Amino acid sequence: MTSPEITVTASGNLTADPVLRFTDAGVPVASFTIAHTPRIRRGDEWVDGEAVFLPAEVWREQAENVAESLRRGHRVTAVGALRQDNWKDKETGEPRSRLKLVVSEIGASTRYARVSVSKTGKGGADRDVPPPVDPATGEAATERTAPAVA
Repeated sequence: MTSPEITVTASGNLTADPVLRFTDAGVPVASFTIAHTPRIRRGDEWVDGEAVFLPAEVWREQAENVAESLRRGHRVTAVGALRQDNWKDKETGEPRSRLKLVVSEIGASTRYARVSVSKTGKGGADRDVPPPVDPATGEAATERTAPAVA
């Protein structure tokens, strides 16, 4: 039995353009860092708190979409699982580790910007969809006669 993953939602700005690379098996992966600086109230004024930098990565087709769509400074909201990378420092041999967010969903934030979305067309997402049919007549439905969507 496996234990559940730690799921995290992070909002912040990208510190650099996402870096797209490919594994030896040809699987795309995009890496980037999300930065967040909290605002703290001190008396009558707001000041910047200590910035938090969260390394993140996204895989497969979504990696290519992120690399093509997002840039340094873009505000994003990402959801994913926290993972820990462990390795030994090449120079000292000391053990090292870091937490990273393995992203399952990411989107540009509309808090301070307008966002335009275009489908990739993969998996049938961009194919032509026929208009709804009026069940009473069998003809193309109009706005008035289209069946209600639950």
